[in-house]
Amino acid sequence: SSRNRLLDQLKSSSIGRGTNLFDRFEQRHETIKRYLIFLVVQCCIPGVNPKASTQYRVKKPKKHNNIFLIRKMADEFTEEFFAGRIVELKEQIAGALPTLESSEAFQAHNEIATTHWAVFERYLELEKQGNNEKHTVYKEYQDLQTATWPDRMDKGDAFFAELDPVLKDLENAIMECAILARTQPARLAEWCAEKDGNKEKWTAFMEDKELQKKMILNGGAALGLYHKTLEIHSDITQNFDNDAPNEVYDKIALAVALELAHPVAIFKHPDVFVDPVERFWYYANMHTYNMFDKHFAGLTVWELRNVVNSEATNEDATWMREMLKRWRPDQVRTPCSKWKYIWSQRTDTANRKPMHEFKDFPDLVSAGGACGPQAWYSRALLRAWGLPAWGVRQPGHAAISRWYPEGMWGTELGHSFQNSHFPELRYAPQGHERMGNDFNEDGRARINGSEEDYFYGVALLEALSDSQEGWLVPYIPADQYWRSLAISRRYRLASSPWRDEPKEWKNKPLKWKRPLLPETPPKFSTDEKMEFKGDKWEIPPTTCSHPDIPATSEVYHEFKDTDFPYYPGPDYRAAHLHVMMAYTGGWIIQLGNGLRAYTDYTMPEDFPEGTYELTIKYVNIHQLQTPLQFVVTDAEGNAGDPMMMDIAYTKGEFATGGPLTVELKPGSKFTMKRTEGCKFNLTIHKFYLKPVEA
Repeated sequence: SSRNRLLDQLKSSSIGRGTNLFDRFEQRHETIKRYLIFLVVQCCIPGVNPKASTQYRVKKPKKHNNIFLIRKMADEFTEEFFAGRIVELKEQIAGALPTLESSEAFQAHNEIATTHWAVFERYLELEKQGNNEKHTVYKEYQDLQTATWPDRMDKGDAFFAELDPVLKDLENAIMECAILARTQPARLAEWCAEKDGNKEKWTAFMEDKELQKKMILNGGAALGLYHKTLEIHSDITQNFDNDAPNEVYDKIALAVALELAHPVAIFKHPDVFVDPVERFWYYANMHTYNMFDKHFAGLTVWELRNVVNSEATNEDATWMREMLKRWRPDQVRTPCSKWKYIWSQRTDTANRKPMHEFKDFPDLVSAGGACGPQAWYSRALLRAWGLPAWGVRQPGHAAISRWYPEGMWGTELGHSFQNSHFPELRYAPQGHERMGNDFNEDGRARINGSEEDYFYGVALLEALSDSQEGWLVPYIPADQYWRSLAISRRYRLASSPWRDEPKEWKNKPLKWKRPLLPETPPKFSTDEKMEFKGDKWEIPPTTCSHPDIPATSEVYHEFKDTDFPYYPGPDYRAAHLHVMMAYTGGWIIQLGNGLRAYTDYTMPEDFPEGTYELTIKYVNIHQLQTPLQFVVTDAEGNAGDPMMMDIAYTKGEFATGGPLTVELKPGSKFTMKRTEGCKFNLTIHKFYLKPVEA
């Protein structure tokens, strides 16, 4: 019979009392049934050679192994089915792998790894006991690593050269086995039964080896929830039309699906979670409208996972970007990658007791706090600008790690990676603490190596370890052979080369006796002046008569960023003022918080005498801001009564203060100063004097 005729007979024929042919064989001849199904699939599935029946029995599966589809035709997606499939794949993989006894290169690498582990295990035991001898043993471990890591990597390379062709033959089987094992048969079976379409999604996923590879390469689904990742990825990409997807959209979609497979709670709202689809479209749209840092589009999926997992709401993320552009634009544009964006954790949320309760990030910035709130804010702020950040816990302290465009990760606000750890939701059955050094090496290896090198040299080996029940733990013992080899291969990539973290570009260059850049003027100057525009006078805040900024200012922080045409150079400091270029052009000031912080503005000779309404355009990010005091002094030196201008808590938005009614003429001046109890700075963009009609 022809293929079509045979298939039609099997699908539609009934024998006896409406019993399907498959059911008859189920009742009487299980062996014959399975053999007949096998022959039908051989004949009917395109691309399968009916003569090559041995392809289902070899230990090294071919690239497109159809055994999964064959089994699915006869079985439901039950827990027993998935568990049985894992057993089959494990046996298949184990049978093709070299053993410790069969490979001298394997033995040589394992001997060094075992020596490392023996010393480190002794250190862990002493640490658990609280024995101070642990410091001596840890130093011994460090010295041993320094002396033997090159040899361990060489031995690992030699063993990997033997193993590489075997891995590539086993690639599909390893990926499938690791994904099934990480997902866990019981919860996968439950998900498949939840609603129509899930079985089809999983079947298609098992055939999509390229998607499996991308997922494993980029760290796998959070907590092994591949079924949830698949669901999220499908929900996101189903809305793509043919013209919408691009490489960046694809990377964001996969990053969201992998990382948000386990729900991410909103900051200070533990029962409210980030919506994965909304999070995708937020980052996709912000990228489209060029709202992120210039390095965003070049990030990998793994790096993007540490962007899209922000605990901030999408609205708060937008707020943080826009607030910083209005409040401290210099912190946005500094090329100092060590402090870019997060400089404000020193200037505005600096280590102090919180000034008030906070329930979101705008309130946190206002309240400030110790290391914990600073770390929360800094992570969220970096991610709001589209840059990766990783949490860091240290003994008695909280800090962060950030990605640097120079080609590495580094810690900020605290100690080095060696003293760091943070909870992660990698593909262990539950979350665990990841050590800082481990994260640092992983990040560097991914930057230095190609995705292909990392996949075969690290990620596939870790998947192989999972397929053989060598589960991920904070510290990898030597008897986890495949993960131990992955660490050796990863360190080879990470150290080729091992780049130093960028140094802080020190502010106050004169203090540090550093020569100024050739383009940097040593003193502030501006051609801005008081002008009548529309129906009022505009007074640039840097045109004050006291302090004399051109005469007294010093370069505070110099930089040149050609990406921003409105920001040509340095900031300046002059007597309680910070002078900086506004994000859209024009100089602005930030007034200090001491009682000695004040400015005078003297009216020019051609200024019309009269009554005016004085207002200011300002930005304030602190709830507990005190009023500003204004005093008008006439040309003869007679000071009027103080007038108070309330300063609203604008949450980083522009606001107008006033109006105050003042009498001014050529030679007179108004003075603005801080008042008793002031603790926070205030950014001022412009003063306005509007004539009062008689």
